[in-house]
Amino acid sequence: MKNEMKKSMTEDLRVISDIIESAGICMLTTHNHAGGLCSRPMYTQEADENGNLWFFTSSNSHLVSEIRSNHQVQLTYASGKEKFVSASGNAYEVFDRARMIKLWTPMMKAWFPQGIETADLVLLRVELQDVEYWETPSSPVIKVAGFFKSMVSDKPYTPGHHEKVNLHH
Repeated sequence: MKNEMKKSMTEDLRVISDIIESAGICMLTTHNHAGGLCSRPMYTQEADENGNLWFFTSSNSHLVSEIRSNHQVQLTYASGKEKFVSASGNAYEVFDRARMIKLWTPMMKAWFPQGIETADLVLLRVELQDVEYWETPSSPVIKVAGFFKSMVSDKPYTPGHHEKVNLHH
């Protein structure tokens, strides 16, 4: 049973990682200093094998200021119209020059014109805790068939696969 559960978790992590990689950009939500929520788009540099997501940001940004006060964040990804991830976790600013060099891509110069030498460049590490994902069929025929099937049965329409995964470290 334990190996079966581990295999299932590994498969879930693969699906989650694939959706995140395919989407690339998420909406990352923090708690702002006024007590509300604030979301912004962020490009995901890496989803590592430990369930952490990595982003480049500025140590002087509102984002970093907000996570210094409250580490809890929410991330949402959409890959096309069929695959979605919603994840919560804790975010931390990290200065790790070796990882920065490893994760740097030329595209990042659009936000950090001085490149890897940008004075306030830091990494944001999000340690995922709870993750949900949805995969819906992309074929309109399959969607319509599922919808009509639910109309003639006593079961609600379920347009795909949904899982909740707990990654508490």
